[in-house]
Amino acid sequence: VIGQPIGALQERVTPTDGGSVAPDEHPFSRCVSAGQAQPSTTWRLIQGTGAVSWVRFTVFPLPAVDPSRPGGAVIGFFDISEQHRMASKLQESDNRFRQIVGSDIVGVAFWRSGGQIYEANKAFLEMLGYTGDDLVQGRLDWSDLTPPERETLDERYLAELQATGTGRQFDTELLHRGGSRVAVRIRGAKLHGSPRCGVALVLDLTGQRVTERELRAS
Repeated sequence: VIGQPIGALQERVTPTDGGSVAPDEHPFSRCVSAGQAQPSTTWRLIQGTGAVSWVRFTVFPLPAVDPSRPGGAVIGFFDISEQHRMASKLQESDNRFRQIVGSDIVGVAFWRSGGQIYEANKAFLEMLGYTGDDLVQGRLDWSDLTPPERETLDERYLAELQATGTGRQFDTELLHRGGSRVAVRIRGAKLHGSPRCGVALVLDLTGQRVTERELRAS
């Protein structure tokens, strides 16, 4: 881009939403006309091949050698395409997870290291006979949901999570509020950036277990 006219370069550096701005409102033009540096901005750069890069740039005025002619500008470009790609993938992953939480296809519970469940979706609550009010009042805790004979297994699983960040999938039982037991399949993981918090995906296996018993009895 060295030596290119400001107008030609402005056509290749556009806002992140793909829109356009009036030529005299473009940061490059504002810098030249006002003689003032423009704040660091993130826009798109259309390369000569047509490929699009994401760049952060700052524009500084360059005084004219001939006072009768307009000055120029020095533009510092920093390619942030990789950071943008990773951020986009992270956002896509976050959106997919939010869809899972909201779909109620599988139970989702967020917990703290002490065992308190501080957030859960409707599928998880209904699976075990609890309500949103129980959640708000802090009445859900893994210690209350775990059968006594399975506490040691849960402790081992938590140790595995602490060591690796993710836990293997396993089948177990959880205690329903009404006193019955619910067969479930659980997969857990620590939350990134929150080592004392984690999330569990809980699949209700009740229907599957009923079908298996019926098949064995037939």
